[in-house]
Amino acid sequence: MLTKFDEQAQKAIVVGESIAFDLGHNNVGSEHLLLSLLKISDSKLCELLKKYDVDDKNIYEDIKSLFGTNDNDNQPFYMEYSDALKSILEAAIEITHQQNKSKVTLNILTIALLQSEESVAHKLLKKYRVNFKEVISKLGTKNNDKPQNLSGVKKINFCRNN
Repeated sequence: MLTKFDEQAQKAIVVGESIAFDLGHNNVGSEHLLLSLLKISDSKLCELLKKYDVDDKNIYEDIKSLFGTNDNDNQPFYMEYSDALKSILEAAIEITHQQNKSKVTLNILTIALLQSEESVAHKLLKKYRVNFKEVISKLGTKNNDKPQNLSGVKKINFCRNN
């Protein structure tokens, strides 16, 4: 399935998996993808959510307080995706097809996440009174939805809070 995603979107998903693993969670959920997108400076989400006082540190603490951490050595061998995350990934693929694009971009993945009203990520952002329509609109107007030549993709830089 990940072959349908461009390199940046794949990296966001993999970072989300890593976050879930590091927290000792049994599956990868929308909240892990949200945190991943906030850590990746190329995602634009970091910049757009600053006005709502949403950053990776706040969301990390929210996830820890909701789900806790598992610090013992019983880490899962295989991480499954939650149903919500599967739906988000499928929605991103559908948006990509509707736009006649070849691969899911980071922006499209972010838009699919923000549109998933039943997800943990959506509920976390609602707590901060995020205007979803505004953020989605701004993501849609950024001209980053075009599939990119992946040969020159730079490494992911993490958001820096000033």
